[in-house]
Amino acid sequence: MASHVGGTVPASARFGRPPKVDTNGTPTRERLLDAAVEVCVEFGYEAATLTEIARRADVSTPAIYNHFLDKPDLMVAASRRELDRIRWNNTSSDRLAHATVEQWLDPGNATMLTLIVELHMAAARHPELAALLHTWHLDNAAVQAERDGMGMAQVTVLYLLLMGLAHRSQIDLGVSDEELRDEIDRLLRGWLDA
Repeated sequence: MASHVGGTVPASARFGRPPKVDTNGTPTRERLLDAAVEVCVEFGYEAATLTEIARRADVSTPAIYNHFLDKPDLMVAASRRELDRIRWNNTSSDRLAHATVEQWLDPGNATMLTLIVELHMAAARHPELAALLHTWHLDNAAVQAERDGMGMAQVTVLYLLLMGLAHRSQIDLGVSDEELRDEIDRLLRGWLDA
């Protein structure tokens, strides 16, 4: 089995028969990622079991190990995929931080935000999960710093802002979405244009 950063085995590195697909043509790996998101959001990281994930993906529990090293690897891969789904490609670089924040404010991304909160909260109790998240953060921060011309301190502040926004559903002070967007826009303009 080929090794890969983060532990997952890329589909292109697989040998033997092609991956199984369901009746809709969805490969096993994608079904596992979908199921991992559902189960983690529904039950939380600790209560999410590989057995339940496998059941929802319609595979045997041992089949998970053909695609992922363990539960933390599967959950981080699911989170990465959820974030990749909301990436933007046509935003000017001086508006990337604004576009990122806008994604965190979009109610359509509530599942992704819940998953991210769950994983980061669980990382405090699960060192193997914390290590995978740390590697992911470092990789992402390096790309973001280079692409957006930000220093690591700025990227860190942006990540902290995003994590706070991920907890938005738990903090309701009666501020409308429009007021919140305006205030964050002022904050980012003042901070990034300084």
